[in-house]
Amino acid sequence: ETISSVVSNLKINHTMTVRCKSLLSAIAKMAYNQYLKKDEIRDCLAGQIILGSPLQPQENLRELCYSVENITTEILAKHGFVPMILPISARVGHYRESYCKDYNTNCKSNNYACLHSLYCNKEHSWYPVEMQFQGFPDYVCATYGSANHEGHKAKYKEIYEALGFGKLSTELNAKNANPTGIVDPTIVMSLNYN
Repeated sequence: ETISSVVSNLKINHTMTVRCKSLLSAIAKMAYNQYLKKDEIRDCLAGQIILGSPLQPQENLRELCYSVENITTEILAKHGFVPMILPISARVGHYRESYCKDYNTNCKSNNYACLHSLYCNKEHSWYPVEMQFQGFPDYVCATYGSANHEGHKAKYKEIYEALGFGKLSTELNAKNANPTGIVDPTIVMSLNYN
């Protein structure tokens, strides 16, 4: 709410959403990517800020992403969240800094453009947060166009179903055991099976 309020006060047109990764989704991602420990899951809590509207030029919105990312980093720091320092071996591809993948400057081959910034709490480094900053036209491309997000997620869905999580998720929801799908931090910690 604080981030959205500050951005609104600056008269920046935006939409912000936040979600928690479900436990089953985290396990499926670990299985697909052959992660050996929970530290490789870097988006237990994920926020997305979509900037602009269909009427604004895409180039200006990409530049605006950097400003909103700086604002977000300052606000999160006041609440104990700092940029995540990744090991050098993990900094492949589009990393601008140790904690930020910059697909705005260098788009993916499918035209995907977005900033992905990673943060962790100083006291609870096992609960990582990812914030994404994206211009509205790039959001449309990622949702409906050549960078369709569903296509990206399809690879995880196969593993999810192969592990029987689709059925388990349905059963949990039917019993109202986990209606929100929110990952309990203690469960996330238990994923660290090194």
